[in-house]
Amino acid sequence: MFDGHHGSGAARYAKNNKLNNVLHATRDEWLAVLPRSLVAAFVKTDKDLQAAVESSGTTVTFVIIDEWVVTVPSVGDSRCILESADGSLYHLSVDHRFDSNRDEVERVTAWGSKVGQLNVVGGPEVGPLRCWTGGLSLSR
Repeated sequence: MFDGHHGSGAARYAKNNKLNNVLHATRDEWLAVLPRSLVAAFVKTDKDLQAAVESSGTTVTFVIIDEWVVTVPSVGDSRCILESADGSLYHLSVDHRFDSNRDEVERVTAWGSKVGQLNVVGGPEVGPLRCWTGGLSLSR
């Protein structure tokens, strides 16, 4: 699932390129290297998207099923929830929203970014919490 924001360009780009990047990043023992391959594919797709001068962004949630192994990599807040036969719900992904995920705030600030609302020259802070990384404004 790709949920674009500020236009659909990034979602379309990720849809057309991410799976291909995942498959090309794998080696002989696919499941054994899957986590590492997924990280490499996410990073490559992000770099390729930035090189395409795309100003929109997207959330991404994959579901990869291989027999009884389910892998759910995600970025952003497109949730993946499994409902079992008895009606129980299982959250298979974690939202990367600053307002509801303290671990995410700690992760990005540990890398030197700042998290806060938009502040217009002495005015009140407005909007959602954002990641400020040298001028780049992300809401997730």
